[in-house]
Amino acid sequence: MKRRANVVGLGLIGGSVAAALRVAGWQVAGKDEQPERESEARSRGLIDTIGIDADADVSFVATPVSKTIEAARQLLQATSGVVTDVGSVKATVVREVSPVLPPGRFVGSHPMAGSEQAGVGAARADLFEGARCAGTPAPDALPEGVDAVASLWRAVGAEVVRMSPESHDAWVALASH
Repeated sequence: MKRRANVVGLGLIGGSVAAALRVAGWQVAGKDEQPERESEARSRGLIDTIGIDADADVSFVATPVSKTIEAARQLLQATSGVVTDVGSVKATVVREVSPVLPPGRFVGSHPMAGSEQAGVGAARADLFEGARCAGTPAPDALPEGVDAVASLWRAVGAEVVRMSPESHDAWVALASH
């Protein structure tokens, strides 16, 4: 049986997550607030279907950080699998999303990858090869969820470094400023 994933937010990072998962044999559903991005992702073969798969094993939130909390909460209520994100801010997201019932299914992550290009048109399956990815689980995160998210990032070529959400934010702030 094929593994199933959702990707919400089909820009460069979300589109690349979808592409990498498809190459790895996953069935991927995708959603974006811009219907033209959904159509482009579908026509490029980055996603199998448009929308949310309630039975997905894992869901990725690849929205702008300002929309991450709401998107993660919606996925936790609409799906039964693990939910992760790809945003550059972790402590606030983990603190706000983790209490959503059922607890423990959210595992923050941040792939340190990108490109000078943007949008779903620039998405590529190899974007995460050789990149670092911070795994930032909440204290109540289910161990099997933490392992599943780390395993997925490794499967698409990233090296996973686990740290607290607060440590992540401090390191990113140092590196960025």
